[in-house]
Amino acid sequence: MHKTVKKYADNADIKGLKYIFVDCLDADPTFEDYREDFEYCRNLPGLLEDHMELTPFCKDPTGWDEDYWIGLKKDLLKNFSMKRFGHMREVAEVFYKEKVCRIRQEREIKRQQEEAEKRREPQPRQTERDRPHEERRRGAKDTAFVSGSERQKRELEEAKKRLELENQQTERYRRQEEQRRNLERERTGNGRTEAETAGKKALGAVLVILAVLIVMLLITRLQ
Repeated sequence: MHKTVKKYADNADIKGLKYIFVDCLDADPTFEDYREDFEYCRNLPGLLEDHMELTPFCKDPTGWDEDYWIGLKKDLLKNFSMKRFGHMREVAEVFYKEKVCRIRQEREIKRQQEEAEKRREPQPRQTERDRPHEERRRGAKDTAFVSGSERQKRELEEAKKRLELENQQTERYRRQEEQRRNLERERTGNGRTEAETAGKKALGAVLVILAVLIVMLLITRLQ
């Protein structure tokens, strides 16, 4: 129910209600959105009036054009009778034909979506007492088998990931070491690493010292 309609009804605002129901068929020519509101208000004193003849009703739907529709709304404000309002609802089905078809199609789509949502809702779970003993036993066995298979599958996947990670780390270390050696060879300029060059220099220094010692020893003996 629309809040405005209920407010006007509770406050006995008959004039306000008449304006709402005169315009309601423009908003919803199927009248479905206002059916509950009208049933709530129709017995309020002063809303519905005895029918008075104003503009004669046109019985030919081909004459239900915009001018006729506007005239009906004006007459309804002058004399809000159930007969005139009922005739307006018939005219609205023709005057707003395309809008009526669209609204009803949208409502049908919405209804189908709601039914589909209800079918997708989880059903109440059976308790263990509701299931036969054999079904419970078979279900437990199947569950254990599935759980064991899933656990083994996860363990294999984890082992595979660990092995791949170790291989990646080893390959990365090998590449870094190779790059380091290449940089050292480029710095020495002779294809040797700094460690190799330093070793050669140290060995040369030792040989020089030994040579000096041998010479000094020979000189000492000659004296």
